[in-house]
Amino acid sequence: MVGILVAPAIVGIVLLTSNYARAILAAPIVATVATYTFYDVTPIHPRFLYVTLPQVLVLASVALVTLCSKVLANVGFHRRIAARKP
Repeated sequence: MVGILVAPAIVGIVLLTSNYARAILAAPIVATVATYTFYDVTPIHPRFLYVTLPQVLVLASVALVTLCSKVLANVGFHRRIAARKP
């Protein structure tokens, strides 16, 4: 499951505008992966990598929200909503 979320998380980290937010979200991921990649038991019990799951989900949601807002802006959804307001 974590492997499926890696690509959207990478896109999310690129789309973040704040370097501070980028560092706060990426540092635990990089530290955990670097530490437990060489630990012998990690392939059998990947619970060590699940520590990074909240950060990965946040980064994936950043990518999803940005993608959806760009698609809706291209479709003109925001202009239609603004035109309906009295």
